[in-house]
Amino acid sequence: MTRNINEKIYRFLLSAAILFIAVLGHGQSFVASIYKDKKGMASNRVTKIVQIPNGEIWIATQDGISKFDGLYWTTKADSSIVPMGLSGVQMEVISDSSLIMTGSNSEGPHLFKYKNDQWSSLPLPGNDKLSYLLAKGINFRSTNLILGSQDKIYRYHEEQWIEIVLSDFDKNEQIKDLVSWGVKTLIATNKRLLLVENNQFKPLLKQNNILNITIDDTQDRCYLLLESELAYYDLKKGEMVSLLKGDIGNTYGHIHQSNLLLKGQKIYYSMNSPLIQYNPQTNTSRAITSDYYNLDHTCMDAIVDNEGSIWVATLRGAFRVKNSSIYNYNDESLVENEVSSILQDSDGTLYLGANIGLSVIHPNGKIRKYPLSSGLERMRVMDIIKHQGEIYFTTYTRGVRKFTNKGILELDSQVQMEGASDLCSFMDTLYCSDYGNLYKWVNSDWQLITTTPNNSTIRKIFFTENYRLLLTENGVRDLTTNKVYTGSDIYMSNVYTALEYNNQILLGTASGIYTIQNEKIVPTEYKIHAPVYALTSDQNNELWVGTGSGVWHFRDEGSYHYYKGNGLIGNEVNRNAFQFSKNGSLLVGTDEGISIIDTSDETSIPIPNIEITSIEVNQKEIDDYNLSYQTNNLRFHFRSTSYYDIESLNYRFRLIGLSEEWEYINFAEQNSTYYPNLDPGEYVFEVQARIDDGTWSNSAKSDKLTIHAAFYEAVWFRILFVILIISGLVAFYRYRSNVLTEQKEELEERVLEKTRELEKRNKELIKTIDDLKAAQGQLIQSEKLASMGHLTSGIAHELNNPLNYIRGGAECIIRNLDELSEILNERGNDVRTIMDESRMLAESIFDGATKSTSIVKSLGSFTADSQNFYSFTDLQKEVETSLTLLGNEIGFRIVINRMFGNIPPIECYPAKINQMMVNILLNAIQAITESGEITIRYYRKDDQNIAIEISDDGEGIASDLHEKVFEPFFTTKDSNPGLGLTIAKSIVQEHNGTISFISKPGVGSKVKISLPVSQTYHPELEGSE
Repeated sequence: MTRNINEKIYRFLLSAAILFIAVLGHGQSFVASIYKDKKGMASNRVTKIVQIPNGEIWIATQDGISKFDGLYWTTKADSSIVPMGLSGVQMEVISDSSLIMTGSNSEGPHLFKYKNDQWSSLPLPGNDKLSYLLAKGINFRSTNLILGSQDKIYRYHEEQWIEIVLSDFDKNEQIKDLVSWGVKTLIATNKRLLLVENNQFKPLLKQNNILNITIDDTQDRCYLLLESELAYYDLKKGEMVSLLKGDIGNTYGHIHQSNLLLKGQKIYYSMNSPLIQYNPQTNTSRAITSDYYNLDHTCMDAIVDNEGSIWVATLRGAFRVKNSSIYNYNDESLVENEVSSILQDSDGTLYLGANIGLSVIHPNGKIRKYPLSSGLERMRVMDIIKHQGEIYFTTYTRGVRKFTNKGILELDSQVQMEGASDLCSFMDTLYCSDYGNLYKWVNSDWQLITTTPNNSTIRKIFFTENYRLLLTENGVRDLTTNKVYTGSDIYMSNVYTALEYNNQILLGTASGIYTIQNEKIVPTEYKIHAPVYALTSDQNNELWVGTGSGVWHFRDEGSYHYYKGNGLIGNEVNRNAFQFSKNGSLLVGTDEGISIIDTSDETSIPIPNIEITSIEVNQKEIDDYNLSYQTNNLRFHFRSTSYYDIESLNYRFRLIGLSEEWEYINFAEQNSTYYPNLDPGEYVFEVQARIDDGTWSNSAKSDKLTIHAAFYEAVWFRILFVILIISGLVAFYRYRSNVLTEQKEELEERVLEKTRELEKRNKELIKTIDDLKAAQGQLIQSEKLASMGHLTSGIAHELNNPLNYIRGGAECIIRNLDELSEILNERGNDVRTIMDESRMLAESIFDGATKSTSIVKSLGSFTADSQNFYSFTDLQKEVETSLTLLGNEIGFRIVINRMFGNIPPIECYPAKINQMMVNILLNAIQAITESGEITIRYYRKDDQNIAIEISDDGEGIASDLHEKVFEPFFTTKDSNPGLGLTIAKSIVQEHNGTISFISKPGVGSKVKISLPVSQTYHPELEGSE
């Protein structure tokens, strides 16, 4: 709307701003969000900016009005009401939340009102060819629409203008600014300050060259911006107090654009210049600049939004300062971005170490750079201190150097340090560390004091009246006791910094803040889940923590987090670049520059506002909240107009009537939720918002929505429906009774006939089932006999050897007895020999008999079918019995691997478990064509179950056949009837267990069985009950 701004004026403002900022700026800047037309604004040439009560930011540009809600830009245009091409646009909000806008075009001045998303035109008072000045309000508390023009002001009341004539106006006097609050209006002219109250005015102060005024009604002060002075007028005492005089801004030539506003204890103003921040407490001024708006922009307008952020309008776009209490320096003015170490000298001079050199900021704001030789690799300045009046700093690859008026000097030393990381001046002695070594400066050279165990890298030298500690990557070494304190893991033991605080020592580690207790590194009450590189405390004894993700301030009302999202220049804080300055500001060196935090101006995380923007039913917006049963798919749209840190904005919501539990959304862009197929009932939607983990906002609640039940769910309909059903049933019953009576006799005869036929077929089915059961038993018996066939050949072989022992032994005993009788009288000495041989033979006979008995018992165990009750059995015994029975099949070609775990006896049918093991092992043996291995493993699966695994390295079968191995008659061997695994599965199921089979061709197979330790059901007891 300022398309025709005089280009000469613009060039004048630009050149004046450059001259002014060159003196005031000195390379400092604020972190800001930048808004340009590429993001959706109507134009970059912004002349006015305002915030309305719902939080939206409205800006006036040369091409129209745009509004912003934190996520989206919208250009507001209504050509039928608001014409395009307005110039001199002013916008303010009055107490009824209406937005008032004035502007002019070739037809003259115009006045518009925006409320409830509608523009309307208002009549102008007096001469409609005059230009009017719109009165500013204070935080939406103005009660009236007020215009000023020439020697009059006009108050809009009940759709009429009330004219108030200002007396004693001369022809050269003109109104420069208006501020309205309540029933009061302050008027600033180029010659005086006046107050209008209840339509009466009185002069307050004669003062020339007033440009702008603003009100602090909490202190009854009116602040005044004059061409060469900044002051305030005390409304109670009736006197003016000067704050700043002389060269307070750009006063070169006529001032075309000026602004004045308050935020906290600071004053912001501009005069053909960028916005300037003035702090009355420290009497310091600095320009509000950012990366894109540094030296050459003019502030056209500025506001403080409801979250405390400052918005600045320029002719090249707009920007929002994320935190006006933090200003920064980076490589725009320093030797490079990173600030690795900081020292503030007694005169206020700042020395900033970096990777490639030093930057020095003098008290007058001027900055000098001292780059180190580019030929030296990794010259990072790790630490800077002042020792005995001289400034020393460490470089990572070239040891310690001294900074003097003549420049940077190397120390003449025989010790070549590598990795010098920290300096300490303690009791008139200079100490330095590199890697795992600690040195002190003695007789103009470095003397080695100690080396850490395992040459652990020293992060920091921490010498105080109470402590002599070396903070290392592997713990804390106490030089007074020569002990090393460590934590429970490597992160707790990796210590970067320390601080004596509240009668304890705090340690900054790779995993947060810890302390030392009982010679151990243990947690503290300060919970930070990030590497802690720096610790310090302020004059109020509040803790400040520098981490890899910003700065935390612990205070009585909770912690506050500074990070890039709210004004810090970088997130990673360097451990030797974190200290308070002499004026109380916190100096924070990061990987992206240095931030200087005015800690006296700290605020809490703002609480965002929240509103429900629309409700949709079946994808159509509604305004009638009485809904039918067919319109029960609801979508609620909401938004929070917050600008503080949009990426950390999150929501929670619930639909009362459906659930009292909150649901959460962690993305600002996801600002709607959907409820399909809601049941009839009454519902209220409630939503809240917050920033990061701050305080939840007040709830935004919808009006009550009622979904009515379908007509067929109404009581009257149900009663009518029941009556109709009953009537229909009675009629139908009568009809059917007649039909049934006629069919009764016929049906009875047919039923009788069918009954006879069914009885006959039933007898046939019973006989068929009996035959099938007999066949099944024969098949199972056949499988068992087949298993017996395999076992019999093994048993014959096994019994043959012990029987040979018995036979041979018996023959020898007979011969010995014969010989004994012959030589009894001849050689008594030989009797003992024969008796010994007889004893050995008898023992051999006994061993053979014992082995035969074992084989017979094993066979008996396999064939024992008489046991019909559970008993607790040692599984190992059953496994060994099965292996004994299959000994001949196993032979020497198969190796049996036993992997037996510690398990309790299991409750089972022992004979059936034995049969199950024989069947599975026999399958495994038959799968191995030549030589191989079978592994038997059992173990305790859990408190109630044991597991058995039998695997072989045989042929294996294809995966598509795995499910068939338990089917009856399935076999891959012509000689195998295919019932072995079927019977095994039935035995497992009979024991309430599970069985599975896996196999891979060419690799082998595995059978996995799970059996309960104890059975919960005992069928043998059913009969006794």
